Amino acid sequence: MNSINNIPIKNIYYMLCYSWNAPFFDEDEIYGIEKFDNMHNLMTKIFIERLYKLVHRGFKNEYNILEEALCSVKGRVDIGQTIDKLSFVKKQLVCNFYHISEDTLFNKIIKATIQILLKNEELDKDLRREILKLNCYFNKVVDIHLSKQVFKLAGKKADVNYRIIMNICELIFNDLIVCEGGRDIRFLKFMDESNMNKLYEKFVLNFFKKHLPKEEYIVHSPKIYWNVENDKEYLPEMRTDIVLESKSNSAQLIIDTKFYGEVFSRSNFGDKLTYRSENMYQIFTYLNNSLFKGKKMAMLLYPTTDVELDKKHRIGGKDILVRTLNLAEEWEKIQDRLMGIAKVLGG
Repeated sequence: MNSINNIPIKNIYYMLCYSWNAPFFDEDEIYGIEKFDNMHNLMTKIFIERLYKLVHRGFKNEYNILEEALCSVKGRVDIGQTIDKLSFVKKQLVCNFYHISEDTLFNKIIKATIQILLKNEELDKDLRREILKLNCYFNKVVDIHLSKQVFKLAGKKADVNYRIIMNICELIFNDLIVCEGGRDIRFLKFMDESNMNKLYEKFVLNFFKKHLPKEEYIVHSPKIYWNVENDKEYLPEMRTDIVLESKSNSAQLIIDTKFYGEVFSRSNFGDKLTYRSENMYQIFTYLNNSLFKGKKMAMLLYPTTDVELDKKHRIGGKDILVRTLNLAEEWEKIQDRLMGIAKVLGG
């Protein structure tokens, strides 16, 4: 039912922007997106556009403390080091002083990403030339080995000017395999089902956060705790994907996003199509353990590129909805479909 290859690249780009909390969609970046035949070239194009803006605006610098033997005083004189190193014999003083440097963690990550892209044999020739031009701006930046820990550290410090480009760098990093010895690079198929599942969940959550008025709705992804009276030690954690709560109507909608090649599964004893049992059990468990005091509902939200579902099941006195979001449609229709979901709360 669902095929990643049938999702227009432009729609994937919009989903990425929402998942990154991009402050706006840049028309220069969006223009001509349809011409790209693979996501690697598209991501490289966006990376280049963002990087040119960063170069024009100026890199984020950091103040580093340097220690150096000088013939004149600069900053603070370190008497101890001057004596230990016998600098006074050469008529020099060891000084500690601040130095503005472009050799920041963010710029190291960008430089490493440039090197990764240049090793991609499938990269468009025009994009390769642009990347080579930009590489010249990072001559003063020290090389770094990329890792998940590096991106985790950078994510805590990134401001609005670096946040999106750091997300692009991380996406490119996660989409490759470094072979034995670290010299050869092989790129994975961009956005496999596992990656799309994470992207889809974050896109839907951030879409609601952006478009639903805060004075009327609460949009979050809280944990739900087991409603048990005895030992909870081995019970699995229940962390929701998206929860919408209407303040005016005191209603809650728990949404679980699932990105599968097929929404249905077939019975072992015949050709009957059924919902995936583990999905239904999971959302029903969330619903039964929610401590929300008002009206409670739940929804399984699947993506699709052809057939759409809009089902409502009354189970144990509670409503469980099953809907699909057609990611092959025009973006305006996708927006309308998502905004319609909030209306089930009665707001």
